[in-house]
Amino acid sequence: MVDNRHVSAGRRARRARRASAAGAVAGLVAAAAVLGGCGLPSDEAAASQEQATATTTAEVLTEVSPRGDGTDVDDPNQPALSEEEAVEAAVLEAVQGFWDTVVEANNPPDPTHPGFERYFTGEALEHSRGRTERMLALGHVAQDPDGVELVAPQLEFQSETVVSVLFCFIDNATVVDETTGTVIDDSINVIDAELTVRLDDGKWRVAETSLVTLREGATRCDV
Repeated sequence: MVDNRHVSAGRRARRARRASAAGAVAGLVAAAAVLGGCGLPSDEAAASQEQATATTTAEVLTEVSPRGDGTDVDDPNQPALSEEEAVEAAVLEAVQGFWDTVVEANNPPDPTHPGFERYFTGEALEHSRGRTERMLALGHVAQDPDGVELVAPQLEFQSETVVSVLFCFIDNATVVDETTGTVIDDSINVIDAELTVRLDDGKWRVAETSLVTLREGATRCDV
C-alpha cells in the first residue's frame, strides 16, 4: 500500500531526473497548437477566435487528460524499485504519455491518434480530442522541435488510486497555419500545472488537468 503523502525532496529529485531521462516532454507543442489564434476576416473573427482559443496550453491544462501504464524496461544495473517507487514511475510515465500524445496528435492534427485511447479517459479524452478536431478544422499545426521537459515534478498521493502531479514547464511551441505558413502564436510562457492521475482499469491515466500559474514572456521555471 502507498501512504498518502508528498514525495520527499530526494524522491522528487529522482523523479525529476527520471522524467528528464525519459525524454523531453513535448506536450507544449500540442498545447500551444491548441492555443493558436485565428487570422481570419472580421466577420469570422469571433467564431474562429473562440475555436482557436480552445487550443491553448492553458486549456490543455484545464481540460486534458492522459494515462500511463508503467511498462518501463527494467535496467539490470539498477536496483529493483519498491512498490511505491514503481507506482510513482508509472504515474510519471502516464504524464509523459499524456504530453507526448498532445504533441504528436496536433502536428499534424489527428483526432484518431492512438494515444488518446491509451492515455486519456472520460471528460479529458472528450476535451482533448475535441481540441485536436478544432485544430484540424482551422488548418493549424503546433510545432515544437525542442520538445518540453517537466521541471521538478512533485507527486502527492490523494489515495491509492489518485495522485496529483505538480510541475513546471516552458511553453515555446509555435502554432502555424499549415496552408499559408502564417505564424498564429509563437509566444513563450512558463507554466506551473497540476495533473490528477487516476488508476483506471489497471492503468494510470491523467483524468484532470489545471493551470496553476502562467507567466507570459518568462523563460525559466522558478525551482
